[in-house]
Amino acid sequence: MQNSVFCRFFLWLYHAAGQSAVIRAIEVAVGAVGRALRGSIFGRILCRETSIDSYTGTSVLYRGMGVVREGITGFFTRMYGKLRSVNSGSLNMRLYEKTLGGSFLFHLESLLAVFVLLIFILPHKMWNNLYATALTALLTVVYFLCIISGRKDMEERPKGGLWFPLLFFMFAVVLGTIGSPTPGDSIRVLAFFVTAFLLCVVVRGTLSSYAKIDFFLRGIVLALLLTGAYAAVQRVMGVAADASLTDLELNRNMPGRVFGTLGNPNNFAEFLMLFIPFALAFSINQERKGWRVLGIAAVIVGTVALVLTYSRSGWLAFALAAVVFIALYNWRLLPILFLVGVLCIPLLPQTVLNRILTIGNLADSSSSYRVDIWTGSLRMLRDGYWFAGTGLGAGAFTSVYPAYAVGTSGVAPHTHMQFMEMLAELGILGFLSLLWYSISLSRRTAVSAAATVSRKMRNVLCAAAASMAGITAIGFVEYTWFYPRVQLAFFIAAGIAMAAVHIAGKEQKK
Repeated sequence: MQNSVFCRFFLWLYHAAGQSAVIRAIEVAVGAVGRALRGSIFGRILCRETSIDSYTGTSVLYRGMGVVREGITGFFTRMYGKLRSVNSGSLNMRLYEKTLGGSFLFHLESLLAVFVLLIFILPHKMWNNLYATALTALLTVVYFLCIISGRKDMEERPKGGLWFPLLFFMFAVVLGTIGSPTPGDSIRVLAFFVTAFLLCVVVRGTLSSYAKIDFFLRGIVLALLLTGAYAAVQRVMGVAADASLTDLELNRNMPGRVFGTLGNPNNFAEFLMLFIPFALAFSINQERKGWRVLGIAAVIVGTVALVLTYSRSGWLAFALAAVVFIALYNWRLLPILFLVGVLCIPLLPQTVLNRILTIGNLADSSSSYRVDIWTGSLRMLRDGYWFAGTGLGAGAFTSVYPAYAVGTSGVAPHTHMQFMEMLAELGILGFLSLLWYSISLSRRTAVSAAATVSRKMRNVLCAAAASMAGITAIGFVEYTWFYPRVQLAFFIAAGIAMAAVHIAGKEQKK
């Protein structure tokens, strides 16, 4: 690639742009704005070192969690110690210790990488949500066994690993199940949330070093590569245009939208948006050419697949994620990013340009449908449901919403907006806790990336901040957790982000 005409042209463009007066003027302007923001009240609130999490760490809730944790893990650890002393030197104990200490199964970062690969490469028609629940239960058991056996490489402290906003949100979800008008459906949805929460805890606790994060990201890279390739095959073979997903009148001649292995183009775009930044960080960090090439290929294939989904929210979120990643990686590259983006516009297919032009157009049926849902949902919330919500899950929501529906949105299964959905289902408690957790993820990853940490760890934090910013942006026009596999993808990415912040904190202390 370095010797190709294409690469030489962009290197020349990069150096020429960097020496131009326009780029230097933009850099000066961006630097001035950055200094002004850092000195402002908003900047001090966003980037101050102390936060409410430092106070909640000493709260009664956290201390109570610590007592419960110590009681449970201490009991089983003592049992393990007694069994070990009784069976010391026996064949079965030697086999057990060898298995627990050195096998692939008990290297959880390896098991997690395989889990991520399996959970996303299975086509939608072959998928069953029970697979994720069963595999997560297995991972949780193995994680617990690793803790009680005294594995020093495990981060077993839930009170230090689980951020208070996440615990707050978990409490709101459980509370939303109690008193639901459709208890069966709410319990079913609660099982999905519990699965996602447990997976987040296991990811956060397992990834205790950069080396483990790097190994785990291989599963994400391979998942992106395979699902993106599958989407490319769909495009070549042809996908029928679906009137329920696209306004065929405004988007004439637009081909069918690829959906990869997730069954829906919007869900597929959300999955790609979450993991492409991590694949980029992985490729930048690699010293071995083989994995670097695979990482770059995953980014390219995933980006092309994102374009082929024709998901407008996915495109806008991807642009925001790119800005966040570059701003944290090296803000001086932002003008170059803008210039490359402008130069790429003429290269886009006409159908993509036409799709971009429909953004915000209320004549588009999907846009007007969302506005109708939001209007009806606001009417429902104003009628008192803002306080306690309808109850967890689509069943509880649809049992109440039709009475407030506007236009053609009478059978809407959700509000098509992440934060509004949590307000509608869980009330003010769920809304505030999710908002707090989302801001914490974006803020703490960004602040950690801006601090003095190792280069590779900083790149992972840049990816985490970009991923969280992008998926939060999609949440303003989509309910991203309606499909459980996207919900799992979010909490996997959140677990990586929380682990990266923890590792960065340890590096800063050193």
